[in-house]
Amino acid sequence: MQRDEIIEVQPVSRGAITVHTASLPDSNHQAWRVEAEPAGGVLVFEGDAGHVGGPEWTNGRYLILPVLQNTDHSLWLNLRFWDSADEREGEVSGAHASIAIGVFPGFLVQVVIPLSALRLDTLFLPRKPGTMKTVCTGTPVNPARVWRFSVTIPASAQPQTVLFGHPRISSNEPEYGIPASHVVDELGQWNNKEWAGKTKGIEAVTANLRQWHAEMPMPLAGPFSRFGGWTARQFEASGFFRTKHDGDRWWLVDPDGHPFFSVGLDCIEPHCNGPVENLETLFAWLPPRTGEFADAWSTAGSRGDFVSFSVVNLIRAFGNRWHDAWYELTEARLRHWGFNTIANWSEPHLGRRFSMPYVTGMGSFPTTQHRIFRDLPDVFSSE
Repeated sequence: MQRDEIIEVQPVSRGAITVHTASLPDSNHQAWRVEAEPAGGVLVFEGDAGHVGGPEWTNGRYLILPVLQNTDHSLWLNLRFWDSADEREGEVSGAHASIAIGVFPGFLVQVVIPLSALRLDTLFLPRKPGTMKTVCTGTPVNPARVWRFSVTIPASAQPQTVLFGHPRISSNEPEYGIPASHVVDELGQWNNKEWAGKTKGIEAVTANLRQWHAEMPMPLAGPFSRFGGWTARQFEASGFFRTKHDGDRWWLVDPDGHPFFSVGLDCIEPHCNGPVENLETLFAWLPPRTGEFADAWSTAGSRGDFVSFSVVNLIRAFGNRWHDAWYELTEARLRHWGFNTIANWSEPHLGRRFSMPYVTGMGSFPTTQHRIFRDLPDVFSSE
């Protein structure tokens, strides 16, 4: 096949959207302008299995969908794909592969779906310029048997206008054009929108952080044990977390013998990393990679360099003590808000540092003959 083949099929619209013929900006490439009411809607593309819109899908490696939306917030698209091996029941229902992807506003973004991703071998796809987190779920689909795919514009608080270029099947990954537009300010905030409470400048963020540290809140008062258990009831203290059936229901019991309802927050860490590679022109300012702000930078192998403006701002406020100050702020807030558990994907050893119950991810785990999903074993199996 040629490098690119356009999918030549008129989408059917469903929901609160209308579709108009248009063209992509600064080009004569055809497009659809979709006007979506707050309820959102769906574009549905159908055709012969493995040849939706004309191209033979197995001759390509990527589905490419140009997207432009000029709101002041990101757009969360959901692309779904149906396999002809499944029964054709329902218009947009039934078993399918689903790929959800976030799209930057304000400039033309190439949404690129590797056709191999339809096998659902991985949960998260690598982020590409102009797109955000991409999540793959559902039922595996063979690209050679795709007979329907759809694009969902989600519900929103206000009407949305989205420009979609005609999708195409390609053997090559496209060029990602990123404009020289500073949409991220020096604090890591979105530059093109104002909102109540938006921080105004470096002096303001430094003053706020220092004030929060000086006025840290007290722990939530209540009938709580040192582990966060419910002291109004007492079982035998074993020194360990365990389960207990009292003849009526099961309880999770803390080491002191008190019923324990785990209220946890996951992903507790100071870094909030954002990719930088090929996106440099979007930032009004980036910190130096060495010296004072070195802790704000990290590298994720082939995914390139990442920067954390949350750490940048902590360094601005507390200097070399930034990490200790974050520990102090975080523990005080967690206890004030009533959390009693450090949930998964948090900074290692945080539970021990805070003397708070914690969960941790398993690097490996046993398998069972029947699996619930992908490699997740049946935890109730007799195996």
